[in-house]
Amino acid sequence: MPQRSRVLLATVAAFVAVSGFLALVAPGEDAGPASADQETPSPPPAAPESPVPDSTGPDSAGPDGSDPADSGPAGLDPAGLGETLVLVIGGVHRTAPAAEAEAAASGRHLQGYYVARTGQFRLTAAYADARTDEEARTNASDAPLVQVPLTGAEASRLAAGRWMTVSAFRTRDGAEQFVAYMRSMEQHEPALVVQAVRVSGSSPIGLGSEADPDGSGPALDELPGQEALQR
Repeated sequence: MPQRSRVLLATVAAFVAVSGFLALVAPGEDAGPASADQETPSPPPAAPESPVPDSTGPDSAGPDGSDPADSGPAGLDPAGLGETLVLVIGGVHRTAPAAEAEAAASGRHLQGYYVARTGQFRLTAAYADARTDEEARTNASDAPLVQVPLTGAEASRLAAGRWMTVSAFRTRDGAEQFVAYMRSMEQHEPALVVQAVRVSGSSPIGLGSEADPDGSGPALDELPGQEALQR
């Protein structure tokens, strides 16, 4: 074969070899569908949603209707929602910490006082100390109560947005016994005793700590003729 032909064949062979090598290493513009054995990458995990803040109003409840800021002794305690109750109130404050501090200072959490919002209750009547001045001086632990009409003074002190130390009862007898107990222990004299309907809230307020009038045990549920038992 002539020398010129041999050079031409060698050049063609070299070109074919280089073209094949470039086809192997260069990515194609259209890779086509992935094979069955090729794994599809998982998408990144979604960012967690930001929690929605609860209401911060002075008489607002949590998302489940509870009152996380309310507190008191642990134990069985129905909420009394919708019930007419007798409230023995130790003190009224403008903030929850002030009510908690007042309760803790006199050891009242151990004696049955709770901290609750005033706005959870609609007042219907008040109670006055039925003792004479002489009886008050000679028998401090006696605690007869008589129901009287509400005045502007009670409504003003228990305005919505305030906090109180309180223990609630379904009967006037239960409230009287509690007041007498507090006096016998030389605890702080209750500031107010009122009748009220609990219109909101689900936290403990002391219910169930008195006897059922039928003698069956603690009054754990609303009683028949309950309002009559409070007069």
